[in-house]
Amino acid sequence: MKRASKIHLPDAAGCMGCNNCVVSCRHNAVQLKYDFWGRTFPHIDKSACVGCRMCERNCPENTKTTITRLQIQKCYAVIAHKDVLEQSSSGGFATVLSKYFIEQGGLVVGASLDKFPRCRHIIVDNVDDLQLLQKSKYTYSHLDSVLPELKAIAKDSSDRKILFFGVPCQIAAAKNFLRDCANILYVEILCHGSTPDFVFPKYIKGIERKFHISGSDFLFKGDKKSSLYRVYQMPEIIGAGHERILLSRWYKWFLVSFLEGYAYKTKCYHCNYVGSERIGDITIGDFWGLGKDKAFTHNQKQGVSVVMLNSDNGLATFEKIAHLFKVAEERPVYEPIAQNRTLSGSTPIPTGNKLYHLLLVLLPWRALLPFHKVRFYCLKISRAIKWRAKKYIFKVEEK
Repeated sequence: MKRASKIHLPDAAGCMGCNNCVVSCRHNAVQLKYDFWGRTFPHIDKSACVGCRMCERNCPENTKTTITRLQIQKCYAVIAHKDVLEQSSSGGFATVLSKYFIEQGGLVVGASLDKFPRCRHIIVDNVDDLQLLQKSKYTYSHLDSVLPELKAIAKDSSDRKILFFGVPCQIAAAKNFLRDCANILYVEILCHGSTPDFVFPKYIKGIERKFHISGSDFLFKGDKKSSLYRVYQMPEIIGAGHERILLSRWYKWFLVSFLEGYAYKTKCYHCNYVGSERIGDITIGDFWGLGKDKAFTHNQKQGVSVVMLNSDNGLATFEKIAHLFKVAEERPVYEPIAQNRTLSGSTPIPTGNKLYHLLLVLLPWRALLPFHKVRFYCLKISRAIKWRAKKYIFKVEEK
């Protein structure tokens, strides 16, 4: 019998919590645990481990150099029709593609807040349930046991098409675990990073207490149907009784923290999957920088999806559904690369990141809103002073 000590799995600084090691072990010898910083790491029960090394072989961190990378072949700016666009966080590409797969008898796998505030990947096989997968979720979605379920489905119905949405590290985990499943189309979502699991639930607990609401959903980008809609400006929490609370200033601190790159998992600052070589058949996200070098004449207010086609399977699928969009305009491949940070490198570590992360860990949830209120005004004053100083220096130089 091989000793468990010979099993090589990443520590908390390298683990993304994909759960591959846990579901790969037939002897229940592996568990994901949390360190002081809220980061996951695999723990091996040496008394149960038989040294089969399945956990090691299925870990994407161990196989990061052997997972096939794809070159972007074509790029499109996509806008769905109004009925889809209002229900989508970006240009609606994911929803249209998902409907197509289900209408063809396929399955769709993606992130859902159905166990609010916990986010997890679920399998959807009907159009009505696609609403569970719509909208952006800026918190890590747990794969749990969805990959073994997909493996069983693929084994029983080898010709059934499966559409899998995930951030790049989740695509890597799925490809590792589902090696023999050739009927899966992988769609990767451009990602800047992910916070440790404890941060979003801790934030929601404070918001629920402040507004006397029991949350059931969260609109990270806000509601497109609202006349006040401006992307990221007014996220909303939705209560179990369908109450809706607009969140601004320090009340939206989780979203601000996420967008500024604070308190991500350590691995996110050294991501294996950044750059123009992609891991999914299709890459999607918000089309930042659209129209800067080449005019784009369509309205962008409701969102535009960037769709990068990286494989023959991705190209063929897009050609089948291109006619279903209001706009599907081919754009230069370099256009999104120039403006989207994740297509050129990992998120840089912000100044004060370690201290901020430490405070998130140590402060009780009751103290996080007051803390972010103070932080909000300190940053506002600091920026005002810097702006006035620059203005004064500019006047002095003019003289």
